[in-house]
Amino acid sequence: MNERQRIENQLDDLVSRIVRQRDHTCITCGRPMIYETATAGHFIHRANRCVRWSLVNVNGQCFPCNRADDLAVYESAMIRRYGEELTQKIKTLAKLPCHYSVADLREIYRELQEIKKQM
Repeated sequence: MNERQRIENQLDDLVSRIVRQRDHTCITCGRPMIYETATAGHFIHRANRCVRWSLVNVNGQCFPCNRADDLAVYESAMIRRYGEELTQKIKTLAKLPCHYSVADLREIYRELQEIKKQM
């Protein structure tokens, strides 16, 4: 595994821990969740690196909702939680070309670590 892959894996893990600690109900169905059983569900698929580690794009979901992968239901939930404008911004960012350097990834990791510490 190269350094980029290692940092991306660390980012994935950190975002998952932040989201599962932050969200106590499933964004899509509203069911209560506990840290151990919650999943970090991506509104825009995680393959899109521009929003992959966005704490707006990634939200707590129960396992059945995450597996259902129903974009229309998730988008409605995003609009309820964040509003139309921010939801649209995530969709727009996802369409932009995005190429993070290893240094960029390290900086994103540092920023997310600070958020985690403040929780």
